[in-house]
Amino acid sequence: MTERATISLKVLEGLYAVATGKLTHVNNGSCPDILEGALIRDDECLACKMLDAVDIQMREAGVALPAQVTSASV
Repeated sequence: MTERATISLKVLEGLYAVATGKLTHVNNGSCPDILEGALIRDDECLACKMLDAVDIQMREAGVALPAQVTSASV
């Protein structure tokens, strides 16, 4: 079964940039990592802002984060 959700192209481009390493985390605060968890975000980091935008659109579409993301951050 294929699930679909609408995501803006701008957010998709940002997510792609983070995923490919073209846009990296500043790691000068609360960027996601193995210690802080996958769900932490730094307000000063552009990569984190892109992830925030994805988080918002996923919630609006009623899409839950994969279990491996939520369980790794607990």
